[in-house]
Amino acid sequence: MNFLFPLGMAALGALAPLVALYLLKQRRQEHVVPAAFLWQNALEDLRASSLFQRLRTPLLFFLQVASIVLFALAAAGASLDLDVGDQPRRIVLVVDRSRSMAATDEEEQTRMEVAKELCLDAIDGLRGSDELMLVAFDRDAEVLVAFTGDETLLTKAVEELRTRDLGSKPAAALRLAASFAKASPGFAPEVIIVSDGAVTGGLPLLSCEVKFARVGKSDANQGIAEITLTSVPGEPPQLFVRIENGAAEPVTRTLILSRDGEVADAREVVLAPGGDAVAFFELEEPESDAPVILQLRLDGNDILAADDVALLVQRPAVPRFGLLVRDAPSLYLDARKLEALHPGLAMVELTSAEALASIDGGTQVDLVVFDGVAFDAIPDVPAQIYVNVLPPESGLRETGRQEYPVVIDWHHTHPVTVRCQFDDLLIEESMQLSGHERSEALVDTTGGPLVLLTPVPGREVLVLAFDPAASNLPLKLAWPLLLANSLDHLLADVQREHEAPVFPTGSIIRSDDGVPFTVTTPSGADVAAVAALDGRLQSRETFDAGLYTVTPEGGDGDPRTFALFDSDEIRLAPRSELTLGGDTVQATPGSIRRNFLLRDPLLLLALGVLLLEWALWCGRR
Repeated sequence: MNFLFPLGMAALGALAPLVALYLLKQRRQEHVVPAAFLWQNALEDLRASSLFQRLRTPLLFFLQVASIVLFALAAAGASLDLDVGDQPRRIVLVVDRSRSMAATDEEEQTRMEVAKELCLDAIDGLRGSDELMLVAFDRDAEVLVAFTGDETLLTKAVEELRTRDLGSKPAAALRLAASFAKASPGFAPEVIIVSDGAVTGGLPLLSCEVKFARVGKSDANQGIAEITLTSVPGEPPQLFVRIENGAAEPVTRTLILSRDGEVADAREVVLAPGGDAVAFFELEEPESDAPVILQLRLDGNDILAADDVALLVQRPAVPRFGLLVRDAPSLYLDARKLEALHPGLAMVELTSAEALASIDGGTQVDLVVFDGVAFDAIPDVPAQIYVNVLPPESGLRETGRQEYPVVIDWHHTHPVTVRCQFDDLLIEESMQLSGHERSEALVDTTGGPLVLLTPVPGREVLVLAFDPAASNLPLKLAWPLLLANSLDHLLADVQREHEAPVFPTGSIIRSDDGVPFTVTTPSGADVAAVAALDGRLQSRETFDAGLYTVTPEGGDGDPRTFALFDSDEIRLAPRSELTLGGDTVQATPGSIRRNFLLRDPLLLLALGVLLLEWALWCGRR
């Protein structure tokens, strides 16, 4: 047995006055009575129970002594020693606060509520010289309380913990815990991970004792995993929604689409165990310039309501602006013809120097078509097409030229080449490429790919590895079809920063024009933007999914929606173990304290002893 507060044993000093009271002798008073025979029956009863009479007074005394001893032990923090060691401990308590911790599968409690109880239990188990650090993690790690033995401060921090609509990536928190554990000479370091184990990313190996206190009991959850809103000129906007089933049982849910608060459509979704499904909605164009708030909701109940609802903003179509970059005129590419192939697109023809100056000057450009020329670096433009030139930073290299390459195959179903015929394509000369292993060949020849989608930093671009003027392609129907398909495919998902239908939770809201702004969160709180290191105003308070309103000073509010689309936070079955480097840490559901505090049992026992002593005293009366 250990004593967390040894000074509490000073309460044993109450034994001194108790013993003194019992040592005081009782003085008898003499009374004269007329006869003694009347006392005969009483004396016989007294002799019959003389043993009990002798024990009665010492028994009450011992009961009173026992109650004082029990109170003293409780005041001294008596606890059972469960292998706490000789050194004081430094405990790093790493708590998961990601979205999955809001699941309600812990007997009408959320996982976070149970996790907080475990944390408070660990705080109660601290010995006098132990110290504890509280670290919370979701997508990022945050030290809430540095090493301290102040139970009041630690308890307040734990009580203020809440979940955030972010993913769970504990690697940074564990590396932080490991560094603090190593820098604790004279202490026995220990790391306690409180989580459901639904985490992503590789976890580092820790060189100290590690405990995994698991919360959560069920996997019965489904959620919205992905939303794609596309708008093709001349066609209604289309909404694709992917739903995932994290449960090991099949389930049928109904996905309801609401428009400005009114139900507009619904789809029944059948989900296989651990599978997913896609629902499709055809939307109406907004009737005015005002944005429309759409809500997607999975009807029914599961253990996590947060991923059953997602909001998005549908905005009126905005014309796209593109540049046709070339240093010499050509007949097969024309800015006006490109505009005709993609309604809503405005094209301007510039030289490479003019185009570079325009983009560097901050002009909002959605599409660049490079005709025989290219920049030294990839421009920050969403959609790019390279004709008879290779994009920089793509890994593609020209190793030679090939004459009259023969088309051997093309991608018949890809959006760029669908409905196009290349079987009678005649090309005088084309590039012979290397480094195209990561690219997707759309038209292939005997000498390598002719049309391909290749990845570059931040995007994917379309490359035509030949000069159309040196081929019969401009004379064929496949040429306008190829251009129209390419524009539709590359511009379909182009969203300017303020036009995105939904943003990932945790994204930063910035002001590029320097105008102060206020963000109204889903809870109704107003948060003013603050200056970042680069001088731009920004707000980071986007940790909760829902509708935010960004209101610039002197302007109107702009609605923006934020959501977490994370499969790992939908498939939230609690894990039975964590793998840290090459080591496996088994889950230990339940209490995580190292020593069991006997305060409450001792106080209850002392109260019981006093009640027994009182009952005996009353019986004596």
